[in-house]
Amino acid sequence: NGGSEVVIENCTVDMNTASGTGGGAYFSTTTPEVTGCSFSDNQSINGEGGGAYLNIPNGTFSDNDVLGNASASNGGGLRLVSANGTLSNNRIDGNVAGTGRGGGAYVSGNTNAFSGGSISGNTAGSQGGGLDVTGAGVTVGTCRIAGNEALVRGGGLYWAGTGGSIAGTPTAYNVVAGNTAPVGPAVYHAAPSGQDLAAQQVCWGVVDAGAISDLIHDFFDDSALGIVLFFPFIDDPDCAGDPCPEDLDDSGAVDFGDLLAILAAWGPSSDGDVTGDGVTDFADLLAALAAWGPCP
Repeated sequence: NGGSEVVIENCTVDMNTASGTGGGAYFSTTTPEVTGCSFSDNQSINGEGGGAYLNIPNGTFSDNDVLGNASASNGGGLRLVSANGTLSNNRIDGNVAGTGRGGGAYVSGNTNAFSGGSISGNTAGSQGGGLDVTGAGVTVGTCRIAGNEALVRGGGLYWAGTGGSIAGTPTAYNVVAGNTAPVGPAVYHAAPSGQDLAAQQVCWGVVDAGAISDLIHDFFDDSALGIVLFFPFIDDPDCAGDPCPEDLDDSGAVDFGDLLAILAAWGPSSDGDVTGDGVTDFADLLAALAAWGPCP
């Protein structure tokens, strides 16, 4: 696929094989939109990107299923080399990078943004069972990165990129839980010392700072590396989320007490922020009114 401004919707790209790169698809185009597609059970025998190889500067890849694909080397599900991509609400699950990195996805392009969806149950022969990031300025938000495995390091994430973030808010956060690797089961932070990774407000599946530290390989294991800044963290061992975030006073119902709490925290404060945008404002009032009554 080449050219620009390509729109692909509701497609099925399943059970294909490529001798080289891009088992299911190879995208090399500017500002494409790929939405609502299935990339499943594809294979790259000698290359990268079992499900798809993405060279899509300024492109959008959203609401797609990338399931059960395999590559010989890097990017079992996806291989992303371009910059400024938006990848949202995708299921990147059950993919395998044979001897390489990035079981779910390998990202070398800069300033790409992942949001929503899942990166789960993937395997990498070396590092980054779920996601391997070497590009600068990459962000990941409200994504479930769980149950991935790397045979060497970085079960959930291998992060060598600089200036990136996996940080969230108390109500909108990443889950990085249940991943495995001999070193850095949750995160292996490979960026150099002084290049820290923002990882505040992440749910790690454990609620003790020492236990979280044990899941991370960073400066405190090797002084040549940057620090994963994981405090404060989400205090939820099940990472189930808050079923009633509008109930700010934990009364079991959304009522006048919660409206008063929102008004008291009005402005650039997260104390009354139920929408997860980092401020307390009219959007939070509207959300509380919409959820009025007993919590589910």
